[in-house]
Amino acid sequence: MPSVADLFYLAGTAQQSHLLVPASGEPLLLVRRNVTRARAESSLAQVESFTSLRSLPDALKRLGVPESARLGLELDVLPVLNFRRYEQLFPQAQLVDCGGMLRNLRAVKSPWELEQIRQAGLSATAAFAAAASALTPGITEAALAAVVAATLIRDGHTGLLRMRGFNQELPSVHVFSGPEAGVASGPDAPFGGHGHNAAYPQGASHRPIKRGEAVVIDLGGSANGYAFDQTRTLCIGPLPEPLRAAYETCRTIHREIVTTARPGAACEQIYEMALARAVAAGYETTFMGSAPMQVGFVGHGIGLEVDEFPILGRGWGDVRLAAGNVLAVEPKIRIPGHGAVGLEDTRVVTANGLEALVPGDDDVWEV
Repeated sequence: MPSVADLFYLAGTAQQSHLLVPASGEPLLLVRRNVTRARAESSLAQVESFTSLRSLPDALKRLGVPESARLGLELDVLPVLNFRRYEQLFPQAQLVDCGGMLRNLRAVKSPWELEQIRQAGLSATAAFAAAASALTPGITEAALAAVVAATLIRDGHTGLLRMRGFNQELPSVHVFSGPEAGVASGPDAPFGGHGHNAAYPQGASHRPIKRGEAVVIDLGGSANGYAFDQTRTLCIGPLPEPLRAAYETCRTIHREIVTTARPGAACEQIYEMALARAVAAGYETTFMGSAPMQVGFVGHGIGLEVDEFPILGRGWGDVRLAAGNVLAVEPKIRIPGHGAVGLEDTRVVTANGLEALVPGDDDVWEV
């Protein structure tokens, strides 16, 4: 059974299914539940009901796939117990990983996909406006996050964001404020946050926000399953030093990435450039988190999942950008004892650099 994101991408439905795609011929969607909805949602010609995994070998035979064929499975997300079951069902087949191939395929967005991400971005813009209106001394991080989340849901957000990484969970809104803002936690992200409790240790806490503190809001807009990742730094009154200097460094790095991230640019080189700018400005141990918990990236692909390919990060030296890649670029700096700042936008790779999908500015929101 494919991951929900891959299934929706290939079949247009998220109903519980197995999608069989032969090397030649029409694909077959076998739906465990709900076949009626799957037929209404999918444009595939062959959508059938099935109740048992034991019927999969016969289904492949009908498609002309031999018993000794190479069968691609998403081994990056497939549970081992499920994989063992497929081994039993197809003892003569060669089971190989197709997860990376699908992620690379999905990395280049179609015009329809770009429009969904753009719509998600418009909802994010409205959510930030609501946050700015609600930000007053004494409001808690959690209460501010609730205002943002309510605005997103009003505009069509499902309340969920999908991540592919194992055990990587993500709320739709993160709020960080005050001297301890952006403390590291379990997720592979620059900032984690204290969250509500140890069972879900990330995001907004019940801490009241004070005047003159940096407030970092990192949110994911959503439209038709596609995400738009955006971060803005807000402050009740002027943003104090040294946070203002750190923010200007983030903005400088962001603007340079926007102009250099063109088709053919090496992903790791863009990250190394961003890191060098941060180090030169004095943020070697606080760029993209605090040492030793810094993350090794400054941007990531986004679409049906928040952690899509490509990654602007360490270890991606052999990967080059392509026109149509959509990237969330997020230079962030945490200064323990003072707070955190950051800037993030979701943009599409074009011949002229990263093109904004929604209008906006890169200033601190001082309210």
